[in-house]
Amino acid sequence: MATRDLVSGTTLSDDDVEIRHVRADDAATHAYDEVQSVVGEVIGAPVRRGEPLTDMRLLTSDLLAGYPDGSSLATVRVTDPQSLWGVEVGTYVDVVGVDVDGGSRGRVLAEHAQVVAMPTTEQDPTTGMSAGAAVVVSVPPDEAVTLTDSAGRMQFGVVVSRAQMNQ
Repeated sequence: MATRDLVSGTTLSDDDVEIRHVRADDAATHAYDEVQSVVGEVIGAPVRRGEPLTDMRLLTSDLLAGYPDGSSLATVRVTDPQSLWGVEVGTYVDVVGVDVDGGSRGRVLAEHAQVVAMPTTEQDPTTGMSAGAAVVVSVPPDEAVTLTDSAGRMQFGVVVSRAQMNQ
């Protein structure tokens, strides 16, 4: 189990994990039962103190393990990082694109995309202004192509709907 809150991307050390013995009926499926089994591994999503570490929490060579078959990962740079308030790994969002030239209205480019990772906000080294926040989402391959193709022409935002929040 995690001995403290851990952020996504943490390389686990002896101090980050401990073994707690629980009844077999209460144990998480595929939970690690030896500290040395996870030391040096990298977690792929935030983990709370006291949460069991399972195979689904560690980054592996298969970055899409645990996501629906046929999924792709796409990175979108959300123009206004403040708009991500409340969005976290696991949240389902619609990715909206707005033409940077203002020639058309915003449109949904990817529906029901699951947030896989939320890297830190980047700043432009010359201006010190925010360059947006890169968010990685799991989407069907055709939506991944649409997002990638639109990256140079559109500004991105995300929308969380009540229906998606309850899933």
